[in-house]
Formats: sequence, structure tokens, C-alpha cells
Amino acid sequence: MPTSTTHRLYTLLGATFVVFEGVFLILWANDFWFRINLVLLAVPTLVGACVVAHLFLVWQESKRGIAYFSWLFKGQAPITYRRWLSFDDAGIVVGTRRIIWHAVDGLTLTIFGNLQIRSFALTGSAEKFPEVILKLPFGAGDLNYQIMLVENAKNHKSSLITNKRLDKAISAKLGKGEAVLRNLYAAFIVVLLCDIAFSTFSYLEMMKQFHLAETAAKAHELEKAKEYLASAEHMQDNPPPFSYTTGKLLKDGAVAAGALRARAETLNAIGDKKGAIEAALRAQKAQPVSYKTCLLLARLFAEDGKLSEARKQVVTAIDLRADELMPYLYMMSLYCQMDKRPQAERFYKQTVNTLIDEVFGEEPLWPPGGNRNLHELFSSEDVNFLFKPMLKCP
Repeated sequence: MPTSTTHRLYTLLGATFVVFEGVFLILWANDFWFRINLVLLAVPTLVGACVVAHLFLVWQESKRGIAYFSWLFKGQAPITYRRWLSFDDAGIVVGTRRIIWHAVDGLTLTIFGNLQIRSFALTGSAEKFPEVILKLPFGAGDLNYQIMLVENAKNHKSSLITNKRLDKAISAKLGKGEAVLRNLYAAFIVVLLCDIAFSTFSYLEMMKQFHLAETAAKAHELEKAKEYLASAEHMQDNPPPFSYTTGKLLKDGAVAAGALRARAETLNAIGDKKGAIEAALRAQKAQPVSYKTCLLLARLFAEDGKLSEARKQVVTAIDLRADELMPYLYMMSLYCQMDKRPQAERFYKQTVNTLIDEVFGEEPLWPPGGNRNLHELFSSEDVNFLFKPMLKCP
């Protein structure tokens, strides 16, 4: 008894998405593809991911695949793809597991759609309800096969125990309209996957252009940097109208904020302070509670001489991460730049009290050596912003 066409399609689409996201992570973590325009490879990569997913799903249902995963799934395939089950006059076979009909004392359907095969063979009939000896996805099979399975079980065991959920499931009739609706929904998922593939590869290509622009700017190749930047900005500001996901991806949320921060850092590297601040403010609008954006804006405002604006951003960062040292150090650096030593001393005392409440606690803590620590990660921008003004501070 094979699985239904709808089940196969949904399973394949889900596995394809997982494989495609794995490819995305590989590309995100490496730069070997920088000479290629990824946008052109979005759909071909999705098709390749579909082929890989299909081959894996077929293999894990084979005897070798089942044997490989037997330590965890005990003779069943990890994922039901094309093979649902088989049975004859002797019993049922699921994967490499075989159960004789006379051992099947009950069939029950769970709320999650799993068919539980139950038996008194291990516990004896003294128990109120037979024990579950096998589970399989009931909805993976066609309705005709589902009915056939339950009827055969009843023919071999007249006292077979079933539940209302199972009886209702096999008595339902699948209308033509419902079948068409399922196929349309599957087609919609295919289109959505293509759109996701295009949008994620467009995002990678755009971030690549920002990276190349910043790299060229730091190498003092400004003309080349401006070319890369113009390409990235065009992709960011003009998402294609046929792609719903691309527009949503670059408009709001953490992804949009990350792309805008990359734009701001690139503009700053080129020397466009005003453009960098505008891009960072757009990033803050896309993700108002972004700690990274606050620190970026603080650096940009400070470099532009707008120390009061930088201070506001640091205050916001402290509100977001009161248990981290970095924003407090930023404020100390700003006080050094403003040459306000008394304010810096008062702020230091406030910082110590806050960190005692948020992190350290009342020391010494028990057991000895168990005092709490701050764990900070510093980027090169953080180091430069913090220590250059402090070295000049009397």
C-alpha cells in the first residue's frame, strides 16, 4: 500500500525546504561563490535541493536506510514517504517490522493523526486496554487503503478495539472539491518555495555587494566601492514586484535591519557619514529594539560630532541590555569625548550599582570562587570607539 500522492508531495516539499536552507547556510558561511551571481541560480538550486531530498527520502525507506536508523526507529523508516505499509493473510508489515493479525487487539487514532496498533500479547488480557506496539501516520495512506486495513483487522479479530476518532476517519468521504483544494494548496507551496529561493539568494547577493564595497573602500579603491554599493542599494531599494517574500524580507524585522546596518557601515567606510546615519536610522525603524543598531548609531553620531544624539542611543542600549557592560563603556567613552569627568565618575558609581543588581549580586558568593562574571564580545569598531577617546582623556 503506497502513500497518497498528496502526502508524498507535502513530504517532498518539506524535505526540499530543509535541504535548501542547508545550502543557504553553507553559502552564508563561505565566500567561494563570490564570482557567481546567485540570483540566477535560485530556482536551479531549489530543483537540485528537491532531487537531493527525494533521493534521501527514498534511501531512508530502503532496507539499508532502515537498518542504519534502526537504533532509533526500531525497524521503521524515519519518514514515511512512498511506502505506507503492506499486509497479507498472515499480518501487517511496516518497514522491516511484521505483526501477525492475531496479535492485533486494537487500532486507535490519536489527535495527531497517528494510528496506534495495540496488543495484549505482552501484557495479557487482564489489562483494561491493550498496549501500543507500533505507531504509523494514518493520513499518509489513501482513504480506500485506510478502510481496507481496518476491515482486514476486524475480519481477523472480531473483538478488535477501535476508538471513535478512527471510526469517524474511515467513514468520511473525500469530495472532489477537497481533493482539488489540496492540490491547489500544494501548487501554492511550490510557488512559495520558488519565491523564498529567489528572495534568499537575492539577499545573499546583496550582502555580498555590501561586503565587496566595504572591502574596496578599506583598500582605498573608492570607485570600485561605489559601483558595488550602487548595485547593493538598487537591490535593496527596488525589490521585484513579482516577489512577495523579497519585499517583506527587506522591509521590516531583523533581516531588514541587518541589511541596513551593512549599508550604513559601507557608507561610513566610503566616507558618507550622512548617508550612513540615514541608513542606520532606517535599520532602527525596521527593528526598534535592536541593541546592535543603537551602538552603531552611537558610533556614527559620535564620529559626526553629535554627542548628545549618541548619548541618547547609548541610553536606549542600556535599557535594552542592562546586564551587559558594553553600553556603559560606550557612555564612559562619550563622557571622555565631552571632557566631563565629574559626570563620568557619577555614572561609574551608578553603573556599579546596576551591575550588582543585574549581574554580580552581593559578593562574596558561596561557594568560594563562584562570583559571577561579565562576558562581553568586542568588535574592532567597539575597541576603537572605546579606547581612542579614553587614551586622550586626562
